[in-house]
Formats: sequence, C-alpha cells, structure tokens
Amino acid sequence: MRLNNIWGTDAVRNTYVESLVSKLVPIAESNHAALTILLWTCKALVLMAKPIGYTITDQLITWCASPVLGGRTAHGFELIVGDDNLVLNRASGATVNLLYKQRFFNYCLPKLVENFKSSQADIKPNYLIALSYLLRNVRKQVLLNELPPLIPLLLDSLELDDASLKISTLDTFRIAVMDAPEIISQHVRRLVPALLQVAQHSKQMAVRISALTCLAQFPVSLTRDVLQPHSTYAIKQLSLCLDDNKRLVRRQAVDCRSKWYVVFPFPSIPSIYER
Repeated sequence: MRLNNIWGTDAVRNTYVESLVSKLVPIAESNHAALTILLWTCKALVLMAKPIGYTITDQLITWCASPVLGGRTAHGFELIVGDDNLVLNRASGATVNLLYKQRFFNYCLPKLVENFKSSQADIKPNYLIALSYLLRNVRKQVLLNELPPLIPLLLDSLELDDASLKISTLDTFRIAVMDAPEIISQHVRRLVPALLQVAQHSKQMAVRISALTCLAQFPVSLTRDVLQPHSTYAIKQLSLCLDDNKRLVRRQAVDCRSKWYVVFPFPSIPSIYER
C-alpha cells in the first residue's frame, strides 16, 4: 500500500483505487484478505488526506453494521488511525499529513455517533469499538473539546465484554478527570457507581486496575463539594476491592481508597445511593 501513498498523480491513483475497491468490496464477506487490503489502502490515502480515502472510510463505517464484517471492521480503525512503525511512516518515505488523525477523527466522529444511535443493540458495540480507537489516537485537546456529548456512549462501553475497549474508555475518563474536571463534575452521579462496578466485577485484572486508577484521580482533581455526596458510598465500595484475589488489584485499591480518605477522613454523610 506504500505505492498508494507515494506514487502517481491524483488521477492515476484514483483510477487505480476505484478499480481495486470495485473488485474487493463484493468479496469482502467471504475473503478476509479483501478487508485487510481495503484497510491498508484506506490508511495510505488518509495519511495524505486524499478524498478517495474517505470514500473507503464511508464503506468501512457502513460495514460496522454487518453481522459478518462488523467486528473486524471496527477493530480495523486501529490500523487506520494508529501509528505504523514498519512501512507507512515518514522514516520510510511515506507522505504523512501533519493533521491526518484530527481530520480523520472529525470526519468519522459524527457518522459513528449517528450510526450508534440508530443501530440495533447487537450492532452498537462495533461503533463503540471504532470510536474508542479514534479517541485513543487523537490529541488530548481535541478529545476534551468533543468529550461532553460522548460521555453517555463511553459509559455504555463499560458494560461490554471487550477488555481493550474498557481500558481505552477508562483511560479517556482518567484524562478527562485530570484535564477537564468541570466536565466530569456534571456526570459524577453516573460515573462513580459505574467505575466501582467495573472495579469489583470485571473478569480482567487489567480492567479492574484501570478502573481503580481512574477512581483514584477523582479526589485529586475534583472539588470536595462535588464528591462529598458520593464519598461514603465510594469508600465503602472500595473496601470490597481490598479482598480481590489479585495482589496488584488489592494494592491499587489501597492506594485509591487512601486518596479518598485524605479528602474525606470521616465519611459519615448518608450516601445518595442508599436514600
């Protein structure tokens, strides 16, 4: 796919890509290699911000709703927007537009959100997975600017089984708590119990640790007034994590609870979750 990135005029390149796409799209469901080729072709063109790359992107977003291709296509967004250390990079001579990640993010975000809202329940996870790869690879300031309307979607992603998706979402929330506390403060009522649920019941140790790491940032970054109604419940539930069967989780739980105790040494206020 490096040829698509560095060779030929736009007219020649577009003709080649259109011919390639017309042959691969009809066989993608039965031929896994076809989807892989389209993903790499899309990446090569998106790196250069070529419009035909976004034509392929539209096809990929459509395929996220496919019972056959949906999952693989959603995970393919990591290939498109992630860094490639082998071939498609400046060191190898590839053309890489400086703002390609932001441009790709801005193009895909409204389409993924719109399709998520209109899709059936069994298809929604595909759009959340694709969205998580965009959020993971975009600059922090761009992420924070677009975060408020995405919080309900990110909360939904915590209920899915995909460990990689959960960790990505938890890291997004952790960054937001540190750098945009005024945004997170508006959603503490939903976030605190959701994160505690993940910390206690996720099957993957890394996910439980990520949830506790995120929760530990709350008393560091958010104001006492915002957290006070949630403090008694949070500290009580964090105590349950001290009995986790993994030592690394228990250690993170101790650190997390101690940070809450620093701000709320006598958490005697009735919990708003138990009224």
